Amino acid sequence: MSVHTLSCYALANYGTDKQKEMWLPDMIGGEQLGSYCLSEPQSGSDAAALSTRAVRDGEDYVVNGTKAWITHAGQSDFYTLMVRTSDDGARGISTLLAEAATPGLSAAKPENKMGMRSSTTAQVLLEDARVPAERLIGAEGQGFSIALSALEAGRLGIAACAVGVAQAALDAAVEYAKTRRQFGKPIAEFQGLGFMLADMATAVEVGRSAYLAAARRRDAGQAYGTQAAMAKLFCTDMAMKVTTDAVPGPRRLRLHRRLPRRALYARGQGAADRRGHQPGAAAGHQQGPDARLTVPGHGPRPPRAGRTGAYRRTGADGLISAGSDHVPCCP
Repeated sequence: MSVHTLSCYALANYGTDKQKEMWLPDMIGGEQLGSYCLSEPQSGSDAAALSTRAVRDGEDYVVNGTKAWITHAGQSDFYTLMVRTSDDGARGISTLLAEAATPGLSAAKPENKMGMRSSTTAQVLLEDARVPAERLIGAEGQGFSIALSALEAGRLGIAACAVGVAQAALDAAVEYAKTRRQFGKPIAEFQGLGFMLADMATAVEVGRSAYLAAARRRDAGQAYGTQAAMAKLFCTDMAMKVTTDAVPGPRRLRLHRRLPRRALYARGQGAADRRGHQPGAAAGHQQGPDARLTVPGHGPRPPRAGRTGAYRRTGADGLISAGSDHVPCCP
């Protein structure tokens, strides 16, 4: 629903009255499903560098190019396309609303994703696709500003999704900690694990408060772009950390597809990977096998230690670090 809402944004806010009357009712009434097509294989966070081109030919635009990482690709009824109508950088981008049945528009094979597998993601291929000129949304050259405006609202949706994933992981971890017994008692009663669960619950609540505060500013007609970007930045990193902490134990268990917390971990990682189009998206991240994910206010994710994945709290800075094999925090 978050991406469908994003795909309706251009028409709802920049379309003419005639365009809205013709197409908007079915789009927002649940009769149709949409896709938002901005990113390309060589143009991700640098959206102004997109190369999909639309050339005016009589009463149509002839569109050629490839859109990447498109949610609902192959399943949508319409596609909101950001295309290049001139070589004038960001001012050369326009917005077209294409029907799924447009000749020359097709979807590639769905991506084999680690998480959120129920949501199809694929490339959209445009090969001499003819889109009627009446489906131009806004003016030629206005597409980039439309795209950025839509993304401000879209960030709130991604932040909310990330909080939902993190909450589900926390709920699963708490339930497991209450039912898993070691040394004659539930592992939830071990203080070291309690520290970790408390940190997870705090992070989820802070993330929820952040995106709701930004949403309230939007509802009140106030500027909210910065707050939405902050909420998405925090919430996606938070989802990654909470889902990571929710799946302790041997690697064979952590990566087993049948375990629900493993699926939530994959979704958390996917959320963290969708932080593009915002300032400082790569801040605080390292690469490589020893990379440690830093979440604002929570410190780095601890490295693995031993086979148990146990935890304990150490040091005056209050960071969670790998603990002793004698603390039974793992499956």
